[in-house]
Amino acid sequence: MVDPNWVRQVLHQNPHWAKMATYKEVPIIAELLMPGDQILDVAFGLYEDHLGLVVVTPTKVLFGGRKAASLLQHTKSEVFELQRITSVQVNASALLSTLVIVTSGAKGEIKSMATPECKRIADGIRYLLDQRNAAPPMQPPPAVIPPPISLTDELRKLADLRAAGFISDQEFAQAKAKLLS
Repeated sequence: MVDPNWVRQVLHQNPHWAKMATYKEVPIIAELLMPGDQILDVAFGLYEDHLGLVVVTPTKVLFGGRKAASLLQHTKSEVFELQRITSVQVNASALLSTLVIVTSGAKGEIKSMATPECKRIADGIRYLLDQRNAAPPMQPPPAVIPPPISLTDELRKLADLRAAGFISDQEFAQAKAKLLS
């Protein structure tokens, strides 16, 4: 649970969400959020018979609402863990749409969302799902380790370098001593 005033402050900071900072459902959402949660998006909708806020975090989609006639009584909350979401759909009309979240064990429909907000929320959830399902970055191929070079081969290379005049007798002696040590 986080402080409802923190939630209000986060909502006030975004011009698209500022109006929702005054909504009565903020304390319900605050109870669902954990310290450290980041609010990615917020919208308003109707879940079953409860008016409320839909909040998207990097790990879950939350709904916190109340019956229309109550202040904070008859609250309804729902947590859709991102790892369990299998699909996100939008049943759109011109003004109001329904966000459908399907999990491995259930289906939730958040209705009466403004169509642009519903599509934005759905796109955001899909993006998070795509990131979750993205293939991990390819690992570089294992380093090719050359076969070990024998001491005899190394000495032969040194002798060839000396014979060709690339190294002096003194450099040959030093390199040979280093190999043999």
